[in-house]
Amino acid sequence: FSAVITDSSSDSNHLNCPLLDLLPSDLSSSSGGSVPYGGPIDGSGTVHLYGETFYANSDQHYDTMSVTLPRPSLVSLFTSSDASFKFNHVVSNTSSGDIQTPVITEFIRDIQRNSLFYLPASTYIFTIQYMNRIPESACTSLNLQLVAKPVTLLSKELACPASIESEYPATTVQLNDQGFGSEYISSYIPSTSVYTASGFSHKMRISVQSTSTIAIALGYSSLASLFELRITTVTTNSTGGEVFSNRNIGIWHGQPEHSGVIDMYNTYTATLAKGNYSINMNHKPMDQAMPFSQNTSICLPYVWSLLVMPRAKSPFLTVQPPTAVDISPMDDLVLSLTFSAPLFSQNGSSLFNAVGKNSSELVKALYLSGSDASTISPSSVISSSSDGLSWTATFAEELLKPAVTYSLRSVQGKLYDNSTREVYVAEVFVFTTIDTTCGGHG
Repeated sequence: FSAVITDSSSDSNHLNCPLLDLLPSDLSSSSGGSVPYGGPIDGSGTVHLYGETFYANSDQHYDTMSVTLPRPSLVSLFTSSDASFKFNHVVSNTSSGDIQTPVITEFIRDIQRNSLFYLPASTYIFTIQYMNRIPESACTSLNLQLVAKPVTLLSKELACPASIESEYPATTVQLNDQGFGSEYISSYIPSTSVYTASGFSHKMRISVQSTSTIAIALGYSSLASLFELRITTVTTNSTGGEVFSNRNIGIWHGQPEHSGVIDMYNTYTATLAKGNYSINMNHKPMDQAMPFSQNTSICLPYVWSLLVMPRAKSPFLTVQPPTAVDISPMDDLVLSLTFSAPLFSQNGSSLFNAVGKNSSELVKALYLSGSDASTISPSSVISSSSDGLSWTATFAEELLKPAVTYSLRSVQGKLYDNSTREVYVAEVFVFTTIDTTCGGHG
């Protein structure tokens, strides 16, 4: 696999946007600029390119990537931007000039597009089109993830476990008498349940008795599926029938490679008024057949986390990524943390100093609790926003162990808001490392 991305350095507008990164020019070469973002391609024909602040070409309003696939492969492409313009993904075969039809493609809110392609061995041009005009003076950033893997390798990774029992989120979300609720699942869905003429849908209901915040995350493999979340208000009309309104959808998040097959998340975080709601975990029908759509031994892995918190009870924490499986214990675990209120210590001192500064108090307050009874404190927790709500926590790789499940926890009595309410950290932020010891044999 090799890739060449049009060098945006010829666009003089980029000189006015020094904080944005140029797209790499060649994914097949270590000198092509892809190393900081997950390249170059490895010997298996696999690549996972990810960057959050690429420069969107404001001159020609598109960017291109040339990709050579040595064998039939699945390639997913995700683009996102805070700018309000639609993306379009166009893939053409350089030999025939034919435009390739995606297996599936979806867009959200005119700011995100997710596409999956099944491509025979050949060379292709990937074109990212910016459908609305970008002001030439604007420094518009592009979040991009491209993942490619030969079908033969992916089929092995998606093989169903010997004893597969699919687990799905509860159809009724259970809340305790205080209004708190949480759920975490790491399981599989048989591909034959998803690759159908009608697609896949799993419906859930929730009733909240007071204004609450809900945070949902659904992680999956972008090379095998494209899930989305839909949350709808449910009311009753004069005849007793249900009325569905105010439909909302989750947003996608890519992520740097961490060795597992789950590389994409659809998340939804919002404030819910008292009432009843429907939560749908959906997958629309594929537009084209998957190469292993008839293989009954293929399973689609997913992780699910749900957190419900009454806003009047306690400030809370959300995490990105909220869950992960098969992460490498040989890489730092980096988590983006968002609190619902600015943080204070028990004595009322603010924990926020300045953007980019480490908080020794947060380092002491947060930790990973391992299934092997170990605990790991972060090496740093650095503020990433001027309002003091967003932080980046890093857990050093030398402390992570293979084949261990870690849950993010907080030390009681350490984190408060300015009303002396203690921060609530639910035990749904779970991260499992891959076994790098050959099952304990070295």
